[in-house]
Amino acid sequence: MGDFDVTQAAKILGALGGLARAKRHSRIQMRAWGKLGGRPPKLSPNDLGRMRRLLAAGRTQLQVAEALGVATRTVARYVAKGIQDELPDAPAH
Repeated sequence: MGDFDVTQAAKILGALGGLARAKRHSRIQMRAWGKLGGRPPKLSPNDLGRMRRLLAAGRTQLQVAEALGVATRTVARYVAKGIQDELPDAPAH
C-alpha cells in the first residue's frame, strides 16, 4: 500500500470525474427526451384516490398500507407531501 503515489491518485480521480460528467450528460439527454428519470411511483392515481378515501374514512396509515400492499412508510410519505398534490381534483358527490 505504500507504493501508491500522486500520479496514480490523479488517474483515479480523473476517471471518477469522467464518470460523473458522463452521468450528468446522460441525465440532461434523458430530460431533453422527456424522461425525468428516478424511480417510478409506487402508487397509481387510482391507488392514491383509494388511499385518500380510506384515510378520510378514518383508517390508520397501517391499515391503508396493508390494503394497498405497500409499506406504511410509503403511505406516510404521501400523507406528509399532501395526497392532494399528487391527485387531480376528486369528483364531487
